[in-house]
Amino acid sequence: MELINIGDCLPFEGEYKLHSAFNSVVNFQNGILLLSVVNESIGGGPVNIVVKNADFSKIETLKISRDYIFINNLLFNKNLFKIYNSTLFFSLVNKVELKNIINYVIRELLIYSHEKSLTFLFDNERSKYFKTGFDKAFHDTIKTAVSEIYNNNNMYNGIKMMKGSGTGLTPSGDDFITGLLAALYIYENITGISSLKKRQKIYEIAKGENYISNTFLYYAAKGFFFERFKNFVISLFLLDEKEISINTKLVLSIGNTSGADIITGFLMTLNKLLSK
Repeated sequence: MELINIGDCLPFEGEYKLHSAFNSVVNFQNGILLLSVVNESIGGGPVNIVVKNADFSKIETLKISRDYIFINNLLFNKNLFKIYNSTLFFSLVNKVELKNIINYVIRELLIYSHEKSLTFLFDNERSKYFKTGFDKAFHDTIKTAVSEIYNNNNMYNGIKMMKGSGTGLTPSGDDFITGLLAALYIYENITGISSLKKRQKIYEIAKGENYISNTFLYYAAKGFFFERFKNFVISLFLLDEKEISINTKLVLSIGNTSGADIITGFLMTLNKLLSK
């Protein structure tokens, strides 16, 4: 196993309990948040430890000290490895051009995203895929929550309704809120209009028992980005359609609908903010 890089928000020290394991990711528990050992295809993140040539089925223990990371019985000196930068900063932005490129991304999203993702919020025709009683109830809850968030000036009530909605490793509602939080941070970054208190309150409302969701929500609220989504946002602001297409597909590969749901929350929120 070789260590490639470590996240810039990696906790200083501690011994962590195994939470969940997959083909390319092993998650470890730290309070209500997670740290993750991941392969290069997953990429960097604020609390990711990126490795290669690893058998993820055999990764069972993680310990971090002042200068070292211990994965199973392997020791890595933290000071010898690249630190992944999870921050994003933008300055001059042409709002008209940005809104135009957002519309381009939405078209891409509708072509490549899962039919049962939250992209029905951009295209009512997609509502036809929600046929069962559960699906219809979920669909209607999301629609009502979105109306509360954007149309009725009752964002926090909408967040409560959306929290935990859906199924899967991370519920669609949580993924949407993650994208929404990221958009609030980006808008603050390009306008100087602070949203810190709002982001903190949304996180406190949205966090629940799902440690994976909590982790994505927490770092989105703080303005720290995982690599795939960071690259997507950068390509968006560079107005580069080719890179946007590549990075959109990479984000869409996250989970079943998670990537699409995060992008939907991000684009819908950013579009609304840019229209003010």
